[in-house]
Amino acid sequence: MPAPTVFIVNGRRTSLSLEAPFLDALRDIACRQELSDEALVSAIETANLKAGKPFNLCSAVRVFVTCYYRDAMMNAERRRRPPQLRLVHSARFG
Repeated sequence: MPAPTVFIVNGRRTSLSLEAPFLDALRDIACRQELSDEALVSAIETANLKAGKPFNLCSAVRVFVTCYYRDAMMNAERRRRPPQLRLVHSARFG
């Protein structure tokens, strides 16, 4: 079981038990976005509250981290695609 890390999330003290790779990734994303760890976790919580569905904050953080890196990987793959493939695709499908 991961050790809990204490955060101030939307003004209240809470602890999250995240595995080390998720905690490291969360901190890396916060740094890339020029946010504090707590501001990023607060934003994740706020987005989930606005969705109006019940959620577990630890799970929401894990999903956010996974989606963040998945989107980054997909964007990188699109940029690496040879230009000819994009032209062929455009010509074929109009």
